[in-house]
Amino acid sequence: MISNFCNCKATLLITIIIFSSLNIPAQTANSEKRLKLNLQKCIELALENNNSRTSFNYGEKIAQAKLKQAKSGHYPSLDIAASFYRMDGDPNYIIPDSKIQIPSLDLGTLVLPPMIFPVPEQNIKLADKQNFQTDINLVLPLFTGGKISSFIEQARAGLEVAKLESKENDQQIILQIKKLFYAALLTTKLQEIAEEAYERFRTTLKFTESAYQNGGSRVTKTDYLKSKTVTETVKSFLIQISGERKNAIAALIFTMGLDYKTEIQINENDFPVNPDSKTLDELVELTLNNNPLVAKVENGIKVFDYKIDQAKSDFYPSVALFGNYRKTFNAYDYGYMTKENKNVWTVGVGLQLNLFNGFRTLGLIEEAEAGRDMLVEQNKLMRKGLTLKVQYLYNQVSTAIEKEAAMNEARMAAKENCLLIEKAYFNDIMDLDNLIEAQITESMISAQHSNVCFEIAVLEAELNSVLAINLK
Repeated sequence: MISNFCNCKATLLITIIIFSSLNIPAQTANSEKRLKLNLQKCIELALENNNSRTSFNYGEKIAQAKLKQAKSGHYPSLDIAASFYRMDGDPNYIIPDSKIQIPSLDLGTLVLPPMIFPVPEQNIKLADKQNFQTDINLVLPLFTGGKISSFIEQARAGLEVAKLESKENDQQIILQIKKLFYAALLTTKLQEIAEEAYERFRTTLKFTESAYQNGGSRVTKTDYLKSKTVTETVKSFLIQISGERKNAIAALIFTMGLDYKTEIQINENDFPVNPDSKTLDELVELTLNNNPLVAKVENGIKVFDYKIDQAKSDFYPSVALFGNYRKTFNAYDYGYMTKENKNVWTVGVGLQLNLFNGFRTLGLIEEAEAGRDMLVEQNKLMRKGLTLKVQYLYNQVSTAIEKEAAMNEARMAAKENCLLIEKAYFNDIMDLDNLIEAQITESMISAQHSNVCFEIAVLEAELNSVLAINLK
C-alpha cells in the first residue's frame, strides 16, 4: 500500500510538470505579495497578463485593416500628380519652304502673266522650354462583376476567423489555469491528508514506545521499530507532497503572470461539484454550434466561395466613371500654350472586358472550387472528431463520478474502521499490524478520493473548453 501511495504522488508530480509547460505568460510585478485567490480571480489575472492575448488582439486589428482596404473599392479614388520639366530647347513647329503660284489673269484690255512667289521656311515656337503641369484624376467604379464585393466578404470572413482564434486562445488559457488551480488544490488536500496521517502515526508511535518500555502488554520491540519505520516513511511522504504543492503553486503563479516572489493562498477548499444533466446528444449539439474550430472552418469555406465569385468576375466587363483636370503653367502664351490648352478637363466612362487570357480564369475557378471542396471534407472529419472527443469526455466524466461515489463510501468505511481499530489497539485488544494497515488504508483511500475529485474537475474543465461555454 505504501508503494501505491508513493506511485500516486509521483504521477501527480509529472502531471503538474506537464501542465506548467503548456503556455508562457508575461511576468508582471505585483505590489501585493500575499494574495488569496479563487479560481475566477486566477483566470482574470491570467487573461490580463498573458502575452498571447495581446498578440491575437493585433491579429484582429490586422483583419479589420484588411476589411477597410477591401471596402475602399466602393469609393472613388482621387489623386493628384504634378511634374516640372525643362527641355533642351523650346518646342517648335517648322513649316517647310513652299511656292505660291498665281495663274494668268485676263482683264480684257490687260492680260497678266502667271506669277510664282516663293515662301521661305518658317520656325514657329509652340511653348516655352520650362513647363510645370498638374493633373487631378478621379475614378469611380460603377460595375466590376462582383469583384469588389467578393474582396469585402473574404476580408469579413478573415476578421471572423481572427476573432475565433482569439476566443480559442482564451479557451486554452482558461483550461490551463483550471488544471493548474485544481492541481494546486489537490496537493493542498493531499498535504492535509499526509499531515493528519503523520500526526496519527506519531500518536501511535508514542503509545507503542510507552507500552513497550513499561511492559505489561503484547507490544514488543519489533512493534515499536515497525511503528517508527512507518511513521518516518509517512513523514518523508509529507515532505515530498509539501514540495510538490510548492511546485504546483509556483506553476500557477507563473501562468498568471505574477512575480515569482508573490505568495498566494488557494481560497477554495473543495473541488467544484457541478453535475451536468445534459445528455450526450445535447452536448454534441452544443459543441458543433459553439466550438470556434467549427466556425473557423465554415468561414474558410465562405472565403473559397467568394474566391470563386472573384474569379468569375473576369467574365464580366468592368465599368468605371473617370474624370481628369490638367493645369499647365508655361511662360509662353502662343503656339499650343493658349489659355484654353492650359486648362483642360475630361469626363468619360471606361469599359474593360477580358476576351481571352489563356484559360487563366477557368483555372482560378477550378482552384477555388477544389479548395472549397477540400475544406468541406475536412469540416466533416473535424465535426466527427469533435463528436468523438465529447463522447470520450462524457464517458470519462460519467465513469469518474461513479468512481467518486464508490470511493467516498470506501473512505467513510475506512475512517470508521480505523477509529475502531485504534480504540482496540489502545486497549490492548488489536495488534499493531492491524492498526498500521487500517491507518494506511484510510490515508490511501482519502488520497485516492481526492485524486478522483481532481480528475472529475479536470475532465469537466476539458469538456467545457470543447463546448466553448461557461469558460470563466
